[in-house]
Amino acid sequence: ADLAALTMTPLTLDDVARVQAVFTAFEELDVPVLAAIDGVCLGAGLQLAIACHVRGVTERASLAVMEPRWGLVPDLGASWRLPRLVGQGLATELMLSTRRVEADEAVAIGLAEVRLAGDDALAAGHEVAVRWADGPQVLQHLPRLVREAAGASRDGALAAEGRLQLRMLAGGDVSEAVTAAAQDRTPRFGGR
Repeated sequence: ADLAALTMTPLTLDDVARVQAVFTAFEELDVPVLAAIDGVCLGAGLQLAIACHVRGVTERASLAVMEPRWGLVPDLGASWRLPRLVGQGLATELMLSTRRVEADEAVAIGLAEVRLAGDDALAAGHEVAVRWADGPQVLQHLPRLVREAAGASRDGALAAEGRLQLRMLAGGDVSEAVTAAAQDRTPRFGGR
């Protein structure tokens, strides 16, 4: 009865757009966002993961676009984001087949980028995030640079790289990295 009520609830395009905006907000964050995936990641969970900048998977990870199995459109950004990760043909096949992709295949096809070791995906993902957070200020700018380059001309993307490079050269992280290397120590970045 609850499922019947759900399918009878009239949704509007504005309703869908509001949920899509939540997923897009992850993509637009100006800090690197890692989705740590352990176990089953289906449907909206997968669409949230592909809205993140990087996906990490444990050996137990299993991912799939399941909405078409239920007669639904994967409408939280999969048609735009998934082809950019795995290619148009494979994205289409994953949506048509609704098949599960295990961790090794996910990394091999570009659906995930990081293998998370151990039994605790959250802890392993946190370790990666801490390394990024302790890194130079440029790391917080790279997700936007890459995202915007995908829709820019080559000249526009190169100009954006140049502007960011000049900004980073004006900060203290480059000199700290060079000094730390000369002193054979770990850099202590504070350019945030």
